[in-house]
Formats: sequence, C-alpha cells, structure tokens
Amino acid sequence: MSASWRARAPYLIPWALALLLLAMLAGRFAIFLVDSWAAATYSYELDYGEGIVWQQADMIFEGRGYGDITRYPFIVFHYPPLYHLVSGGLARLTGLDPLLTGRLVSLLATLATAALIFWMVSGAAERRRDALPSAAIAALLPFLTTPFLLWSPLMRVDMLALLFGTAGIALIVASRERPRLAILAGLCFALAVFTRQTAIFAPAACFAALLLVDRRRALFAIAVTVGWGLIFLAAAIIATDGGFLDHVFLYNINRFSAEHFARYMGRALRPQLPLLLLAALVTIGLIVYLARLRRESGSRAFFAAIAEDRGRFTLLVALIYLAISAAGLAMVAKIGSNLNYFLDFYVAITLVVGIALHLLLTRARVGHDGAEARAVSYASLIAVIGLVQVAVAMRPIYRQFIDHRPPAAELAATVEEMGRAERPIVSDDMVLLRRAGKQVPWESAIFAELAYMGLWDEAPIIRMIDDRAFAMLYTYGGPGNPFFEARYTPGVQAAIARAYPRKRRIGGFVMHYPVAP
Repeated sequence: MSASWRARAPYLIPWALALLLLAMLAGRFAIFLVDSWAAATYSYELDYGEGIVWQQADMIFEGRGYGDITRYPFIVFHYPPLYHLVSGGLARLTGLDPLLTGRLVSLLATLATAALIFWMVSGAAERRRDALPSAAIAALLPFLTTPFLLWSPLMRVDMLALLFGTAGIALIVASRERPRLAILAGLCFALAVFTRQTAIFAPAACFAALLLVDRRRALFAIAVTVGWGLIFLAAAIIATDGGFLDHVFLYNINRFSAEHFARYMGRALRPQLPLLLLAALVTIGLIVYLARLRRESGSRAFFAAIAEDRGRFTLLVALIYLAISAAGLAMVAKIGSNLNYFLDFYVAITLVVGIALHLLLTRARVGHDGAEARAVSYASLIAVIGLVQVAVAMRPIYRQFIDHRPPAAELAATVEEMGRAERPIVSDDMVLLRRAGKQVPWESAIFAELAYMGLWDEAPIIRMIDDRAFAMLYTYGGPGNPFFEARYTPGVQAAIARAYPRKRRIGGFVMHYPVAP
C-alpha cells in the first residue's frame, strides 16, 4: 500500500462503509415492500386490533360512534376518529375493501414518514446534496426495526399519527425561513393527537427546542397548535354529545404490569441492539459536541447560533425528541400496549443518527488529524458491521405469519359458518366477523380492563352468555392461554364454561358452542 493511500484511507473508510450500509438498507427496504404488500392484500386478520377499527369506522359513519357503553353493542372507541374517517372515507369513495384500504393508508403513511426523515436530514446540511447519502440511510433505518416492520401494513391508527407528528417537526424546522409554516405545523400536531391521543412527543420536542432558542416563535407555535386542537375538540364533543371525552380518556385505560413491560421492551429492543448502541454513542458524542460549543461561545450566543442554523436546530429538536420518546416508553407497562409505543423512539433515533452520520462524513471529506480519523473509521466499521448483521438477519415477517395461519379455505369456511348464524357472535378475530357481515357485539379485551378497574358492570354480558344470546364464541385459546385469561374475566370464563361447553379447535382458536337443544 502506497504512503498516499495509507494517508487517505482513514478518510475514505467511512464513505465506503456508508455506501455499503446504504446498499444493504436498500435491499432490506425492497424485502419490506414485498412483505408489506403481501400483508396489505391478505384478506384476514394480521393483528387483534384491526377488526375493531373496521367496526368503529363503520359505526362512526353510521352516526353511532362514542356511544353509551352500557348499551348493546358494547364498544369502546379507543382513539379519536381521524384515522377511521380517512380509511373509511377512502373505502367508501373508491369502493375498495375496507381492510385493504385501511392497511394501504398505514403503509403510505409509513413511506411518507421515511420521506420526511430524508428531507429533514438532507436539509440539515449547508448544501442539501452533501447530505444525500446520510439522509438516505436515515430514511431507510426504520425498516431495520421490528416496530416499523410489524406496524406499517396494519389497519391501525399509529402510522398515520406518526406521519402527522413527523410532518409537524419538518414544518417547524422549515418555519425558520418561513414563519407562517408554524400554522401548518400546529395543524399537523393537532391532527396527530386527533388520530392518536398520545401523539404528543413530536410537538413537545419542538416546543421545548423553540423555548430554548426563540421564545416568541415557541409561544406562537404553541398557541396555534392549541387553537387547532380546541377547534377539533369542540367539533368532536358536539358531534358525540360529549361521549368523545369519555371514550378517549375515561374508558381507554389499562392496568400496569412489570412482566408486560419486560416482555415488550425485549421484543422491541433486543433485535435492534447494534442500532441502539450506535444511537447511544452518537447521542453522547453530539451532546459533548454541543456542550463544547456552548462553553466556547456562551449560552446566549450558543442558542442564538442554533436559532439561525437549520442543521443545529434540527439536531436540537431530534435530541429532545429522543429523550422525550425514550421517557414515554414507560407506557409500555400498560397491559394492551404493544410495539407501536416504540415508533416515535425509532424515528428520533434515525434523525439523530442521520445528522451525526452527515457530520462524520463531512469531517472525513475535509480531513483531520490521523488519530481522530482512525478513531472515526474504526467506530464506523464497528457500527456498520452491526447494522449489516441486523439487515442480513431480517426475514419477511408477514409472509411467514400468513404461512402459519389456518389455510384460506378453512378461514373462508369459518366466515361462512359465522354468516349463517342467526344470532350475534363473540370473536377474538373480529375481521372474520366483519367478513361474515356481522357486527362486533363486544370487544372483550378492553371491557375486561374496565371491569377490573371497576368502571363497567359485566353483569349484562354474563347474563347474555348464560342466556345463550350468542350463536357461538370464537376465542384465542382457552383457560390457561395468557391471551384468553387477559381478555375474559373469571366471571365471564365461568359463564362461557356453563353455557358453551362444546368446543372445536381451529388452529390456535377455539370455537365454543352452546349445549345442543
């Protein structure tokens, strides 16, 4: 190796590794698209929550949303109505299958979120084209994470809420040059909250960053967001005769479980350990970098410089967003929570890593002392090896899931059996009910939580079970299965055992039939 090559190698290694990682991420993204399309076009349930969202959307368009939960059908509306209005409205407008439409809304929202990540990271550079490799890597990194892979093609509210929150951040960043964009940012933040009421991490991060660098802009952005929110809230309260507040805040509750917290933290974090380690190292490095700048320039000049520099302001927002969303992971302890609670956290990580990667590649291009160059190269090598390992280990999730579901013919036969029933049916697979043209009469999981918390009297449903008001019950497993135990209280389980003693297994599900007449 020549002396000139040895001198230049430490600066070229980070770029070579970045291009390698980009190629691997592009391959991972292609697999994601194929897998997600298979999921979106699958005719049956992928997640427990899809069927109830479908039912809720229909009830909202029928004017029956957010009603009295003591009256049949027993339905809690867990979330605000925006996703339901979007997916249900598009299904009615286009004539597409409602489940497919809802999944496509989520998938398109995911892709739009990735595009916004690309736009923000590339915009953090003085010249946008200088940051294109790091921006592309940042936009593709979410597709290495289990929460994104699982949640992107589902008929659930989360990806649309995430899109609105990310759009709000992008607009706040852009409002430095065009202040009126803060009005649109406030609208996006309000839309995020009216898609999912816990979508507060993105606006909180932006408001905190603005309060540090420009109090006037911060107060304007907060006022605009609150204003939009009050308009939407008033409309929701009027449209539902006040039921909106009860459903979204009073009834949407869960108990807390340390075991549940540990299980889902492991599922969401363990497969992404290389990315998390990289994010931790990068975050520490960036905090040290910003602390040094503040020490050298003084607090006032430091925050003034951040206010004037789009890249530094984006970085400040991303770091605060990461801190807030990490603290918000405490909500994973709620029974009923799932990997969707990690979506904001991973968006924040990709923003921080993307901006840091741009700074690293810039320093590699302009050159610096040999010792620092070698340290940067070795750190890059370790990080990229870890991320490439994650990319290679990833497998299509939903095509494997579908292969392990009961055959389509068997599911179709179950739908046909449900369709012939003259009485309502209780089902843990609520998509099957909707396919059979049946309404969901009662969502067992949320009402079990309400019964445990003393907020709902389960006597009416026990009486209906004892009276054999249902043609059959279709549950995931039976006594001893953790999902069955979580969704059905002891009193309800006893009633099922009394009134529906005949059982037939269908894959992992059990069909409960009443005593033969």
